[in-house]
Amino acid sequence: MAQRPKEHVRAGIVAGAAALFAEVGYEATTMAAVAERAGSSVGNVYKYFAGKDELFQAVLPPAFARDVKRMTEARVKALGTVRDVRLLAPDARYHALAGELLDYCLAHRERVVILLGRAQGTPFASFADDFASKLVQWALEYAHRAWPTLRPSASVRFALRQIYDNYLRSLAAAFATFEGPNAIREAVAHLTDHHQGGLKHLFESAASQGGTKSQHPGAKERK
Repeated sequence: MAQRPKEHVRAGIVAGAAALFAEVGYEATTMAAVAERAGSSVGNVYKYFAGKDELFQAVLPPAFARDVKRMTEARVKALGTVRDVRLLAPDARYHALAGELLDYCLAHRERVVILLGRAQGTPFASFADDFASKLVQWALEYAHRAWPTLRPSASVRFALRQIYDNYLRSLAAAFATFEGPNAIREAVAHLTDHHQGGLKHLFESAASQGGTKSQHPGAKERK
């Protein structure tokens, strides 16, 4: 009679793989290293997973990436027309959604690290880049509501893209550097405060100028 797979053994393999994918990335992780981290044998790992691709799908299912995008978009939209997050009431929907998103990410710390910083060689290799593009789009939609006079120039869009690229890298670093949820929360809070303050200043400045100045780097102003 064939031996039935043991769920706790499978869970241990997935946990070991998640830790390694987050630490060294998918490409550098071997099935042998996963087996060692899980306290098992390579042969036993292959009893549960046909290969590294199947193991990665168990570690980071597509639904997680979709959830992160969906929850982030809902959080941004919840700002409405408020220009300063500090003016929101403690029980505002924005804060509730922000808390839910952070709790969800903390419950899957390795997935966040992989998704934002260690996805090379996986189906999510372009996730961070695509996510940054979406964040720029959502930020501009928000800015249009909150600052109706803002007409985003090419330079504003460029600045936003750099801001979000750096913000996502910083979040990935926070989740990779700290393991304890309290430490991660504190680091994310510092990053987010700085990020939101910078965006507010950018939008206010662009709105006051009409957001109409748009030149390529090095281009000379026409007289």
